[in-house]
Amino acid sequence: MATFDEAELRRRIETVVYASASTVDAQARPRVRILHPVWDWATRTVWIGTNPNGALAAELAIHPHLALCYLRSSLDPFLTEQVYVDGAITWIDPHEGWDKIKSVPPPVGYDPLVSWSSPEDPKFGVLELTPSRIELAALSAAAGWSQSIWRAGS
Repeated sequence: MATFDEAELRRRIETVVYASASTVDAQARPRVRILHPVWDWATRTVWIGTNPNGALAAELAIHPHLALCYLRSSLDPFLTEQVYVDGAITWIDPHEGWDKIKSVPPPVGYDPLVSWSSPEDPKFGVLELTPSRIELAALSAAAGWSQSIWRAGS
């Protein structure tokens, strides 16, 4: 297994930006949606602006874990890159989260005013994801399948 490459993690996430996010609902059914995670590269912390009263919030109240998948593909089916992130979720103060999301430069960060009126907007909340596992995976005709995994505490 290859060593974990932080620069490669950042390159892939900054290229794709949006991630498929998977949760489990109250009936143990998987749910997937597209989110715009915002990364703090120094701490590997991820913030996600979302509705604190929506389906995602209800699912996370029961199962406070989230899985993210970033996929970059091309017309060549043998050239894909993925990033998989698994971790625990907590809600943070919306004012703090607003500032964190806004402070990260694009393309990963963004101005929350694009989607919400203010940190007081009742439809605005911020999830903080603490990754427990991050996997970089790729498939190419030249190199075949490759992967590199980071685990919290390793």
